[in-house]
Amino acid sequence: MALNAFDMRAGAPDVVAHVIRLLGTGAANFTKQVGEGVTVVRSGTGAHTITWADNPGTYLGWSPAFGAATPADLAGHTAVREVYVAATKSMAFTIYNASFAAHDLEADEYIDLTIIFRRTAVTG
Repeated sequence: MALNAFDMRAGAPDVVAHVIRLLGTGAANFTKQVGEGVTVVRSGTGAHTITWADNPGTYLGWSPAFGAATPADLAGHTAVREVYVAATKSMAFTIYNASFAAHDLEADEYIDLTIIFRRTAVTG
């Protein structure tokens, strides 16, 4: 399956945004609600790895956002990514709660990710 990617208006050519919405399930893999061509696997408390089926390009950045049926339940939460690994087409990230402890999202808690790539090489 070829990864669908559509150009966006950006300061460089061939920039694409991969939008992923994940629903919490506690101590299990997320339920992926949006995210064509990716899988997300839980490896420990709050720790997850996103893997793309096809090469998404040169990694440029990401933007995580949280949502919940009760928004105050996620006050102070953050997500920290590791480096994108082109050889495996994957990137790990960890979610932390307001007490700086690794944290699993529960049902009715979401993380929305926008991950930006450039389909051609970045040269400066």
